[in-house]
Formats: sequence, C-alpha cells, structure tokens
Amino acid sequence: MKKEKTTKKEQPRTTIGKADMLRVLEECMGIVTIAAQKVGIDRRTHTNWMNDDNEYRAAVEELQQPALDFAEGALHKKIKEGDTTAIIFYLKTKGKSRGYIERIQTQEVKNEPFVMELTDTNTNAT
Repeated sequence: MKKEKTTKKEQPRTTIGKADMLRVLEECMGIVTIAAQKVGIDRRTHTNWMNDDNEYRAAVEELQQPALDFAEGALHKKIKEGDTTAIIFYLKTKGKSRGYIERIQTQEVKNEPFVMELTDTNTNAT
C-alpha cells in the first residue's frame, strides 16, 4: 500500500526563503546557483521545494519565461545581423515543418547476421 504524504504547516523561515528565492531568481533570470548563493540557501533546498511544493514550482517555471524571451530576442537580433550560426540554429529548431532537419541516413548492405570471430593471440605455442 502506497503511503501518502502528510502535509504539515510550513515554517515561517521556509516561507520567507521561498519568497526571497523567487524574487532573486527573477533578478538572476532564473539562474538557480546564483540565486541560491544570494539568498543563502543550498541549491538542493531549492530542488526540494520544487519537488514538494506545486505552487513554488509553478512560480519558478513562470519566472523562466522572461529569460526565454530575452534569449529569443538576442537570437532574432543575431539573425537580423546575418549570423549564419544563428540562422541555422533557428531553422533547425523552428523550421522543421519546412524540412530544415538533420537526418542520419543508414543503408543495410547485406541481409545477413554480423559474425565476429575472436581468437586468442596470446596463446603460447609449445
């Protein structure tokens, strides 16, 4: 029988720590290590909160959106500047429906099982 988690009242310092972490995560564009150091908690504490608190996890995930928007903006700027690497990356990720994907092509040479023979070359002839 699966044991259910009992919910216990959160300690005030945990509530404050989570609020501080969310504030600093926003300032750090979602970089957990930097935010945890600034707040004075171990990174594993943040991970535990993510695993145990659905509301905290949802808030953290929502904070990731501005950082993603920022990165997309920088990517679009590079594309406008003619950066070939940025263009290729964009087409590989967003242009798949138009055929911009990498495919690995394989061809079967024979329809026979592969056989490998092992011999011991270290046998001393006597």
